[in-house]
Amino acid sequence: MPNYITAMGRSVFSGCTGLTTITLSNGITELESDTFTNCNSLKIVNLPDDLTTSKWSLESCFDHCENLEEINISDNNDMYSSIDGVLYNKTKEQLVSLPAKLTIYNVPESVKELSAYTFVNNVRLEEINISNGNNNFSSEDGVLFSKDKSKLIRFPCGKDVTEYS
Repeated sequence: MPNYITAMGRSVFSGCTGLTTITLSNGITELESDTFTNCNSLKIVNLPDDLTTSKWSLESCFDHCENLEEINISDNNDMYSSIDGVLYNKTKEQLVSLPAKLTIYNVPESVKELSAYTFVNNVRLEEINISNGNNNFSSEDGVLFSKDKSKLIRFPCGKDVTEYS
């Protein structure tokens, strides 16, 4: 990728079904929403050190990337971080994007915020587990709740059950 590019327009790679890995060059600071939408073969994305784009754009950046396994970003990035291919804000308090191919997600104790959009593309997700030290969320049988369990936050779409009560 040419090193003079500083931004990626909306849907720039959308529908590129042959891409399996993409590494964005340092100097790219902005990704618009839907940048990689419908890149069905995409497995690994490596984001640049300089990326400063909004969390909202990154939440919708990987829509319908059904085989996405990892979203990686350098430790040198000032706004974002990744653990095991899952993208967070720098402090790891906000989950930004979860790869669609995950079947089990273990929420770190540092996570305080999940957007409503977080799990939209995760149709294979069977289980969401919460670290014991997390003060904001809880889980039971792989289902995500508020800490006091008064609010059901997410039932994993890939959970192999025919009814839930």
